[in-house]
Amino acid sequence: MKRVQFSHPLMPYMLLLPQLLIVGVFFLWPAAEAIRASFYLEDPFGFGSTFVG
Repeated sequence: MKRVQFSHPLMPYMLLLPQLLIVGVFFLWPAAEAIRASFYLEDPFGFGSTFVG
């Protein structure tokens, strides 16, 4: 089997960047927001929130 050689050392990282951005935007960011929201009691009308620990 032939080993792939990239001509530029940053090329593999540039190819991974779009996938990492998608994972960050659609998985990590909502997961972090859910964890943050679990520590707050939200006002039912959306005017504020209270930290409940």
